[in-house]
Amino acid sequence: MHPVNLTIANNTNFPLQYQSDWFNLGGLASGSSWPATVAPSQSGTASCSGALGCSGWVHYQCNGTDLYFCFSNPVAGANKIDFGGQT
Repeated sequence: MHPVNLTIANNTNFPLQYQSDWFNLGGLASGSSWPATVAPSQSGTASCSGALGCSGWVHYQCNGTDLYFCFSNPVAGANKIDFGGQT
């Protein structure tokens, strides 16, 4: 397996509320879950793993705005991370 820990730091004045996730490769590691809420000035971590790596996105909502944290940690190739929002 190819494990990766993903940490989301909330540097806003509003809580982040988990909405959904999607994986192209891998998934959440056994016993791990996305934090339901990440309070202001706090962080939350989830562990992901997969035989070929781990890639996908997690969707949180913050003060009415949809936020997507996108990640890719393949066994071969470059690691990538991106962030986007939609109101």
